[in-house]
Amino acid sequence: MTIEQAPVRTVYALEPDVRIRPLPEWAGALVYTPHSPDLHYLNTTAWTVLELCPGRTRDELAEAFVEFVGDTGVEPEQARELLADTVATLRKQHIIAETG
Repeated sequence: MTIEQAPVRTVYALEPDVRIRPLPEWAGALVYTPHSPDLHYLNTTAWTVLELCPGRTRDELAEAFVEFVGDTGVEPEQARELLADTVATLRKQHIIAETG
């Protein structure tokens, strides 16, 4: 298999220059996106997803998130739905991107 034929591995990554400021006293984090100037507050769930994203594929991220929330009583299907919504929001806010 040549490089041209190698399958592309799509993973999540932080958008360039994203700045994250954890705010545990607010149970979340602030994220600044200089490339699309804005300041975002992330709740605990969104912050967790953001921390789990970099370098993971969709399946790897889903597995990690389901495992992370497993002790909270959230069913795996509910966790996957919450994850999908959160990833969509983080992408819309230009905080994460899919790379390949």
